[in-house]
Amino acid sequence: MEIHATLAAVPPADGPTALTVGKFESLHLGHQRLLRRLAGHAAAQGLTPAVTAFLNDPGEVTGTAASADKMIWPPADRAAFMEACGIRRVVFVPFDAAV
Repeated sequence: MEIHATLAAVPPADGPTALTVGKFESLHLGHQRLLRRLAGHAAAQGLTPAVTAFLNDPGEVTGTAASADKMIWPPADRAAFMEACGIRRVVFVPFDAAV
């Protein structure tokens, strides 16, 4: 599995990629289903299953974070769980005003 800390660190893809983007602060059952479906679709189409996940809560930037909002798992734990769901490439990016 490839894990990258910035978009600039991501090497060119070997081929087409199936990608999902999200906060993925934890990997609850809904996230697991989404990632497994993505991995299954990617395998059937000959694509690399990939995730772009945010390092921080987007609500911190937009001003919409509730007091309960937080990143539950650190990136290494999130990446390990994504790999268990069949994801082969993960890019963690900070959510900022530019995003």
